[in-house]
Parts: sequence; structure tokens; C-alpha cells
Amino acid sequence: MQRILLLASLTLNVFLATALAQHFLFHPHGPRQDAENFFREIILPGLPQADRAIFAHELDARDSALRQDSEVIDAALRQLQSVVGTEPFDPAKFAAALDQGQAARQGLDRDITRVIADAVPQMSAEGRHRFAETMKPPGESGPPGPPGPREP
Repeated sequence: MQRILLLASLTLNVFLATALAQHFLFHPHGPRQDAENFFREIILPGLPQADRAIFAHELDARDSALRQDSEVIDAALRQLQSVVGTEPFDPAKFAAALDQGQAARQGLDRDITRVIADAVPQMSAEGRHRFAETMKPPGESGPPGPPGPREP
């Protein structure tokens, strides 16, 4: 009976860990594209034109780092898929693959943070205010997105 419970627990843990990994690491268009799309389609259009140019410049300046981050995350996905699909299942390799994926995602987060850290201090007060509005947690004042009218 104890073996059955252990097997059921292990199966549930593998299922939950895989579901979480897919949710946090693997998006349909890739994490780099998701981050760039968020900034280019949601954040940038709500900024004044001069601030939009500043932010776009910082995104462009980090393009190679963002591309490399995406490649590392893709490799982590392939590794995780390989480990999960291998029999006999090795929990230690699975944990290592999850850690590798988390480290890869942290690299992307680090580079996106650098974009923000470099762009925001250069922006106007109005641009910083509009940027801050888009960063509110959902539910505080409607869905995230650019506030107010868009400039041409």
C-alpha cells in the first residue's frame, strides 16, 4: 500500500511540476517574443513619442542579449522535455532540468530589467507616469495597458 501511495505522489508531483514549468517557461511565441511584444504592443503605444523612442532604443540595444536568453530558454525546454520523456524517470535529472529552466528565465528577467532601468531615468515625467500606470497589478484600475490617449 505504501508503494502505491509513493507512486501516486510521485506521479502527481511530476504532473504539477511539468504544468508549472510549461506555464512559467514555455509560451507559444517564446518568452523573448512575449516580453518584447508586451513592451512594443502594450507599453510603448501609451508613452509620449519621445519616451517611446527612448524605450524602443533600449529594447533594440538589448536585442542580442534577449535573443540569447530565448535560445537558452529553448534549450532548457528541450532538456526538460527529454528528461520527462525518459524511462526510467530520474527525479534528480528532472529537478536539475527545472533549475536550468528557472536560471534561463532569470536571465531573460535580468535583461528586461536592464531595459527598464536604462530607459525610465531618461524619460519625461509624463512618460514615467504613463509607464507606472501600465505596471499596476490587475484589478487596481482596470486591465494593464496604456492609459489615456495615444500620441501619433
